[in-house]
Amino acid sequence: MADSHTVSQKVRQADLDVGLILDPQGQAGLSVLAFAELEVGIVMRPDHPLAGAKALSLGELSLERHIVPGAPLIVHERVALLYRHHDFAPENTISCNDIRLIKSLVLRGSGVTLLSLLDVLDEVQRGQLAFVPLRSTLLRPLTLALCTAPSRQLSRPAQMAIQTLSAVIESMATVSPAAR
Repeated sequence: MADSHTVSQKVRQADLDVGLILDPQGQAGLSVLAFAELEVGIVMRPDHPLAGAKALSLGELSLERHIVPGAPLIVHERVALLYRHHDFAPENTISCNDIRLIKSLVLRGSGVTLLSLLDVLDEVQRGQLAFVPLRSTLLRPLTLALCTAPSRQLSRPAQMAIQTLSAVIESMATVSPAAR
């Protein structure tokens, strides 16, 4: 497992047949075989008073402790942009650069966070966490893409793996609001 830039380089150099890349925009020399766009939203415990909301704004979360995703997490830049755009500086924050720890803190009731649905899909589907979309249209979704080099000849096992991964990624793209 490596960061998206490293994976894309290895795919272009034919060190890897395929790679899963987050936000592949601007990554020249790759063919996208399948992708899912997963929105960024508020993550909280399912028993939180706001967990049943259809959508939330940052202003509705001003009294909450915010667990802010730190660098180098991809979602960090999006969250920082959103906070700056709305001139939003919550009084009570925790900064963390580990998705598992962020989810653990939220599960323990230590606060709310902004993450991609990709980050919490399993926990949301199991009912352990709630995901509420943001009202803001400022944030673009996080894109997960299955990529290969355009001229790469793929083995039969690689093609079979691509078919399986493509189906999983496409099913992620169709997660309905009811599943959240």
